[in-house]
Amino acid sequence: MNSLLGNEELFTLNQLFANLYEDDNYKRALTTFLEELKKIVEFQKGNVYFYKKEGEHIVFEDFIVVGWNDNYLDKYLNDYVDIDDTLPIISLQQPVMFRSSDVFIPHERVRTKYYNDLLLPAGMEHSIEGNIYMEDNGYVAGIGIHRSNELGNFTKKDLEIMKLSRPHLESVAKKIIDKIIEQKAQSLSPCGAA
Repeated sequence: MNSLLGNEELFTLNQLFANLYEDDNYKRALTTFLEELKKIVEFQKGNVYFYKKEGEHIVFEDFIVVGWNDNYLDKYLNDYVDIDDTLPIISLQQPVMFRSSDVFIPHERVRTKYYNDLLLPAGMEHSIEGNIYMEDNGYVAGIGIHRSNELGNFTKKDLEIMKLSRPHLESVAKKIIDKIIEQKAQSLSPCGAA
């Protein structure tokens, strides 16, 4: 397989993967991964998130963010999650990693409420997004990195880096989802049961 990555980028990426596995605090490991990823894929805002689809609604379990302020995250969770045009793709039951420009027709997307009211005010016109883990019982882990028009669209090399990252992120995301499921099961078990 011919790679678009040079030796230095591959070395940095391998170091990022090693660091993911060394930290037992998985949220910190994912936050550090996003921060360090900026050394080889330039972006301004990133997130890793965990949710479960319940009927037509998405219920988020956790959000790990880099660069987003609380106002945008709260606004997203309260007002825009139901019209997020990427979540139906992220919810597919097969691995997916894509540039928004490869999936959405630009002149159509700029007409949407989601784009105009949330993404544009944040200056986030371009993204790479994907699912990094899907659990049989409906839990999904996703990732998104975003940047402005000033930085231009993500390249095919940027997308390749994210695709190479996916199996390693999947390993960490599985551990977090297992922990979420375990905590929910414990909270549902009757107290003091013998």
